[in-house]
Amino acid sequence: RSSDLGGNNTIWGGGGISYSVANNCVISSNLTTSSGGGATYSTLSNCVVSGNSAASGGGTTYCSVQNSFLIGNSAGNSGGGSYSDKIIGSLIVSNSASFFGGGACYSSITNCSIAWNRGLTGGGAYNSGGNIVNCLNCIISNNFAQQGGGIASIYAKNCVLADNLALNGGGGTYSATCYNCLIISNTSG
Repeated sequence: RSSDLGGNNTIWGGGGISYSVANNCVISSNLTTSSGGGATYSTLSNCVVSGNSAASGGGTTYCSVQNSFLIGNSAGNSGGGSYSDKIIGSLIVSNSASFFGGGACYSSITNCSIAWNRGLTGGGAYNSGGNIVNCLNCIISNNFAQQGGGIASIYAKNCVLADNLALNGGGGTYSATCYNCLIISNTSG
């Protein structure tokens, strides 16, 4: 059975849901002035999280997300689609952030497609560096940023980075570590 959770506004996190479990749900058009426009501190499976907005984590914040769609969410700061989440087997597309990680920021992303996102640094995804794999087995394409059109400050493994665009450096990657990745047809400058 599916649910539609939409049109909610909060001052604190979790415009749509908070500290909850959601399966086969649509979480859309929610707003918070804090973090997690769609969801915060929740577990999502087979959900569509779309059109939500927040200061950070327009779609989700501090969530476990599996087999879901994060589409068209926005953040006034960082993490348009996702902020500090664990995401597996999902689609992160057409999200935006004013600063870091148009698609995802500080998230662990496995077996995902990250496409058509935009942010100032790390159009597809951003992290603050380190030796932990942040992107594993992902396709990162057609993202846009000033720096790091595809990814920035991330450790990526077994990923494809293609057709990303950056205006000031690193069409595919910027200040990132890539292991066994295919980086092709990206543009900078």
